[in-house]
Amino acid sequence: MRLKYLTCFVFLLLVQEAFGQIIIRGRVIASDDGLPLPQVAVFSDSIKNGTLTNIHGEFEIQIELGNILIFDFIGFERQKIQIKENKFYEVILVPDCIIDHFDNKLLHFGSGFDLVNDQFGLSMDYTSRFQLPFDFKASASYYWNSQSSNLNTNLSILEIIHSCEFELEASFRYQSVDIDNYEFQNSTLSIEPRFDLWIPSIGFGINQFQHEGSLSNNVGLLVGLKREIFIGRKYIPISLSTTFWQNKPEVNFSAEYYFFRNIRFKVGYQGYGDFNSIIGSLGIRIRTWTKAF
Repeated sequence: MRLKYLTCFVFLLLVQEAFGQIIIRGRVIASDDGLPLPQVAVFSDSIKNGTLTNIHGEFEIQIELGNILIFDFIGFERQKIQIKENKFYEVILVPDCIIDHFDNKLLHFGSGFDLVNDQFGLSMDYTSRFQLPFDFKASASYYWNSQSSNLNTNLSILEIIHSCEFELEASFRYQSVDIDNYEFQNSTLSIEPRFDLWIPSIGFGINQFQHEGSLSNNVGLLVGLKREIFIGRKYIPISLSTTFWQNKPEVNFSAEYYFFRNIRFKVGYQGYGDFNSIIGSLGIRIRTWTKAF
């Protein structure tokens, strides 16, 4: 009999504790690439237990209306949201500008294709953040078939100035193309200041173009614009640039999309006179962490 009363008493305490609480569901994504963030700590000062987001960035937690929910993840600014209604919450975390004690290395590698020129090849790019406020980015792709070859390389140095709201990137790009009757080498140097999601670019370049025995050397002015568009709960970087060479303009357009956070598909178009190329690549991203010092 006493056991029955004790069970009822414990049940009443649990009901009283849970009174006024609701189950909140949502998802946490990163502001820079729109990808879901797993293992984000979700908690509140008013409740004893917290939770972590799953591999899809989703979470579920019980909390009272009016309380504040806190989202905390290494490398991102802490986010606080007051729960005013029972709905699905989409939480966006912004990268923190403070450099931590780890060296974050990102590596992409995969296979590529050129639909117009029937070429296949390999593509790879590497990003490393050091203890200094710099990101070094290097990328390379090589395409070939029985009669042609195409080499693209790129080296960028990204400097964060004062805060995450403003960034300045200096980029050097070299391209060598030898397809049928076309042979040219491009070298361009540009700077890209970043204002929120808008990234304009300006620079200059040197070009050597050869077609059907005719050789010309040119200098050009590069102008472009990159925009991160929020589509399907993800940020998709889309860039468009034009280099005004002395003989003819060159147009470049590209976009990239991530699947399952670590699989990237990138497609681009390049037009230079009679030369047109549609290039794509499918690769995987590897993230490694090593102690900086």
